[in-house]
Amino acid sequence: MTLFSAASILICGANGLDSSGMPLDSITRGLSSYDTTQASETGTALVIETSVPILIENLKITGGNANYQNGSPINNYDKGGGLQVNSGAVVSLGNGTVIIENRAKYGGGVYNEGTLCLFGSAVVGNPSASSVASGYDSSDVSANYGSSYGGGIYNTATGQVYISSGNIKYNADDGSSSGGGGLMNCGIASMSGGTIYKNAAKSGGGVYLTAN
Repeated sequence: MTLFSAASILICGANGLDSSGMPLDSITRGLSSYDTTQASETGTALVIETSVPILIENLKITGGNANYQNGSPINNYDKGGGLQVNSGAVVSLGNGTVIIENRAKYGGGVYNEGTLCLFGSAVVGNPSASSVASGYDSSDVSANYGSSYGGGIYNTATGQVYISSGNIKYNADDGSSSGGGGLMNCGIASMSGGTIYKNAAKSGGGVYLTAN
């Protein structure tokens, strides 16, 4: 999405939430749930590169696969399975936003180079999961999967993440050098509320911090 003239943009589902709190509307890129073949040709579900502030509400972002294409690694497009926020973009995930069942090498749920805000009831992960995430396979219900770093969110050296409420829940990395099951942070991250829990990785199951 690239827009330059608007003051702000609201991306909002029209039909609200179901009885379990899941959005009835979705942006889906086509990856079948728990697809273990890694052969789905999909790419990132939603890419935002405009400097116009974006607010997302009452919407599920799902089915993105920025990890494999036709069974082979996508070397140049391996970032952000569900949502990719490019440098200069400002994206707020608000009430009723759920980013679930996406995969990528970096940032299974979200890959952020800009400014990302979580508030209200926003969820990066699986809001109904009751156990700790493990790998992404046919017997698991891991929400978002990163094969290297950042199962839920990968925040780059240029990125800023601000979490005032919401959940980063039940995301996983399971590569040999994986880190940051919930959040991989290389930039600026501030958390004044919300929860990061039930995520898994080899290093930093919840959060992995690194300095650049």
